[in-house]
Amino acid sequence: MKTSKFTLILFIALLPSIAVAQKAYETIVYKGSVNGMKIVFSLADGYLPASELSLKQQNNSLTFLPDKGEAATNGDLKLLNYSNPLKPAKNHFVLHKLQDCYDKIPNEIAGVYDTGERRYIIMLKREKK
Repeated sequence: MKTSKFTLILFIALLPSIAVAQKAYETIVYKGSVNGMKIVFSLADGYLPASELSLKQQNNSLTFLPDKGEAATNGDLKLLNYSNPLKPAKNHFVLHKLQDCYDKIPNEIAGVYDTGERRYIIMLKREKK
């Protein structure tokens, strides 16, 4: 009897921590390149604002995050580099036709990388698990 009460109390005490640990989205990784630099995009299917893009240069890596909490009505998602909040970066990415939740995950995502001086068309391909 004492063991069952202890187990019940322990279960009730640990239940909130189990609920907090649940993730509401799935992460899908896409890879590509632009002008000799590698791009890794993590699409958060189910919560688009948690997505992030990494641009790997020779000696460093820049992280780009969504500028808004959702994609525009046409599905475009703009990603900005927030590494120095005092000096806004000119370069940014715009990924096309994104949704907050997918029934069928796309194999490719098209977009544009804008350096402030030049625009590059990019194609990101889904990484196989």
